[in-house]
Amino acid sequence: MLGPSCLWGSDFNWKVPWKGRPWEEAIIYEIHIGTFTAEGTFAAAEKHLHRLAELGVSAVQIMPLAQFPGTRGWGYDGVYPYAPHNSYGSPDDVKSFVDEAHRYGLMVFLDVVYNHFGPEGNFLPLYAAEFFRKDDPTPWGPKIAFEREPVRRFFIDNVIYWLDQFRFDGLRFDAVDQIEDRTDPHILKEISEKVRARFLDRHVHLITENPANATNLLSRDGGPLYIARPVHRL
Repeated sequence: MLGPSCLWGSDFNWKVPWKGRPWEEAIIYEIHIGTFTAEGTFAAAEKHLHRLAELGVSAVQIMPLAQFPGTRGWGYDGVYPYAPHNSYGSPDDVKSFVDEAHRYGLMVFLDVVYNHFGPEGNFLPLYAAEFFRKDDPTPWGPKIAFEREPVRRFFIDNVIYWLDQFRFDGLRFDAVDQIEDRTDPHILKEISEKVRARFLDRHVHLITENPANATNLLSRDGGPLYIARPVHRL
């Protein structure tokens, strides 16, 4: 995965004023940007958003975007959580897709993977070995040391990054049963609290995939993670 990198900075011209939609209106259509169109880009996918709106869906859920080796993949082996995968387009292409979706009244959710890093291209162990735990690995690699404050900040800031800079309407957290945290509050609860405090004027939804079917993550009021609930209802 070695190659040139790109620093991206822009002042994107958002065109659609948008406060989101309440969860009870969510009819979700999941797409993979790389396979949704022949071109496999955000720019191409954007041209079909009107068709999704015509189908009657109210939300588009995008499979993971974090940069990973190669040009196509499911996205669950990402290694750079702050970098939208370049083969799908630029960061501004992502923003344009979200803005256009909002024009059609569609929410946009992003699938994020915080339980492991991909096996190829992950250089964190070389300069920050403490980022990972040495015991009880996940099925996909070492567990992340969420007990360490710098690690927590890395992921909390990533949540804010996607919701703020790209204006996603929510995030879907992959396999939260593999996100183990021995501190109080649990990292998922802290993420929820930070999002609640930050986004007071928008509907923002946090969704969990929990293969263990634990009910403690499904509480609407005061649980470790809120799901299917707006931060603020207008």
